[in-house]
Amino acid sequence: MPLYDLTPEISHGAFIAPNASIIGEIKVNEYSSVWHNAVLRGDLNGIYIGKSVHIQDNVCITNMSSLPTGIPAITSIDD
Repeated sequence: MPLYDLTPEISHGAFIAPNASIIGEIKVNEYSSVWHNAVLRGDLNGIYIGKSVHIQDNVCITNMSSLPTGIPAITSIDD
């Protein structure tokens, strides 16, 4: 979902669950996944999801206005 002039960038090989929310300046690389009810909110700064990162059900990732949030490759985050 775009926010202001910020549009998410989802790589071809990534999986986004139908009820996940990807908002604003978000980049999700290939082989990564964002699962059910997860929220990635890149309104104040960008969020970069590296290759082979799995954001599990119900996880919420947001950021601060001073530093971008970057998650390195081969990471799994769950609640």
